[in-house]
Amino acid sequence: MFNINGTGYISDTPTESVAGVYAIRINVSDGTINTTDDFTYTINDVTQPNIDFVSPT
Repeated sequence: MFNINGTGYISDTPTESVAGVYAIRINVSDGTINTTDDFTYTINDVTQPNIDFVSPT
């Protein structure tokens, strides 16, 4: 669903079909020490606007 790069930057381009609230847990380790972080990721259901073109008269 989303991407995490090597520096920890999280990116996503969600679509309307995945709207909802997601509980995310990220666990990282250097082989000796582990750490975990939990967060909530909310994707709103946004209806795309209709654009009508009106020709000037």
